[in-house]
Amino acid sequence: MIKFKRVLVPTDFSEHAKLALDYAVSLPFEEGGELLLVHSIEPTVYPIHQVISRTDELSIENQVRKTCQMQLDDLAKEVTNVNVRTLIRDGYASEELVEMADEEGCDLIVISTHGRSGIKHLLMGSTAERVVRKASCPVLTVRKPMPHPE
Repeated sequence: MIKFKRVLVPTDFSEHAKLALDYAVSLPFEEGGELLLVHSIEPTVYPIHQVISRTDELSIENQVRKTCQMQLDDLAKEVTNVNVRTLIRDGYASEELVEMADEEGCDLIVISTHGRSGIKHLLMGSTAERVVRKASCPVLTVRKPMPHPE
C-alpha cells in the first residue's frame, strides 16, 4: 500500500476546496506524515481611477493575510489524523503550488477542479489544469460529485 509522507492541499476556502481536503485527509500517511494546507494570495490590481495610498494598500493586505490565516487555522483544527502545517504564499496560485510542492518534497497534490468558468476559463485556463501540467509530483484532482438521477 502506498503511504504518503507529505501532501499539499491548496484551498480558496470554498466548499469545493473543502471536498479536496476531505479526500486528502482520507489518504494513508506514513507515521509522522504531514499535510500542507496552503492558500495563495494573488496580486491585487487597483484601478487607476481609484486613489489608494501605499499605507492603505498595506493595511488591506495585512487584514487579508490575518483573515486567511484564521481560516486556515480553523480548517487545520478539523484534521485529526495527520500533522497539518498551514502556509500562505503570495503570487499566482498555480505557480506557487508547483514551486512549493518541489521545495517541500511533496508526494502528492490534492486540488479541487472548481474555479473559473466560461470566458475566464477560456482565456486563462484553470489553476488545477496548470498544476497538473507543471507539477513534478502526482496530482489528484477532486471534482464536485454530480447529483445522481433518481
